[in-house]
Amino acid sequence: MSDPNTNREELQHILLAYVEGREHGIGPTLEELIERNPQYTQALLNFAMHYDLAAERAAKTTAVPAGQLEPDHSIERQTLEQAFTQLRNPPALTSLIGRAAQRGYDMAFLAEELELGTDVLMQLERRKITSESLPAQLLEGLGRLLAVSMQQLQRFFARPPSTGVPANAYAFARLDLMPGWRQQTFAEAVQASKMMTPEQQAKWLALADAPVDRSETE
Repeated sequence: MSDPNTNREELQHILLAYVEGREHGIGPTLEELIERNPQYTQALLNFAMHYDLAAERAAKTTAVPAGQLEPDHSIERQTLEQAFTQLRNPPALTSLIGRAAQRGYDMAFLAEELELGTDVLMQLERRKITSESLPAQLLEGLGRLLAVSMQQLQRFFARPPSTGVPANAYAFARLDLMPGWRQQTFAEAVQASKMMTPEQQAKWLALADAPVDRSETE
């Protein structure tokens, strides 16, 4: 079993190499780092997103004095520290559909990309599917499309089920379960879906039977 402290140190070196490449054009690109270190794909994508946001905020709030020719390295350090902080302490994920909207996706597009029915996606949104039954491939797909960490997803699905409907999903309110509902397994939700093809159902039912390693939280 790998040492988590060693993994964190290795990841930090990789992230610093990414920053060096971004700032000075002398290091590997994000795509190259992901290709070399596929085990850190999600962490690299999350860090790049947070780094861009931190850099944008720094650029808006920091005025460059007239005549200053040398770069202000304190701004670079601040940007890097903010990105690392966001990576270590990601904000809580409160809505799959809301997060998709932030990234320019609607509910139908998200369902299509995941090869799920919108009825199943709505049940995921409202946490009416037991978290322990979710396949690793589903969590990986959500993480990639929503640019969130596995930790954020696990915390989202660990929360109690919701009885509300997201503001941008009222068109799908009819997909709600009837009163007296109980949480279903992912396989049960897929089998009951009216909006999935037999091929999609077969794919996800096969994956739902695969063992899932939930020991990683980062």
